[in-house]
Amino acid sequence: PADAKAGGAIYTADLHRECTHLIANYASGAKYKHSLQWGHHVVSLAWLQDSVRQGVRLDERQYPAPPPPPSSRAESSVVVR
Repeated sequence: PADAKAGGAIYTADLHRECTHLIANYASGAKYKHSLQWGHHVVSLAWLQDSVRQGVRLDERQYPAPPPPPSSRAESSVVVR
């Protein structure tokens, strides 16, 4: 939120159609899916940080949200014979 304000943006934790960007930890989840359907830019936090640091709105396509990590279920799977 502080980065958003520093860059002149308005931060909200709630997703609305009027939002222009979703800062996403991972490319997954309900907000991610709705953002894609509504045509929002879905970016990583690095996009916001770099944009504020450089004082210009950077190309969102260079900052995609990362893929989600493997599920915890898959990470803890064990095969016993």
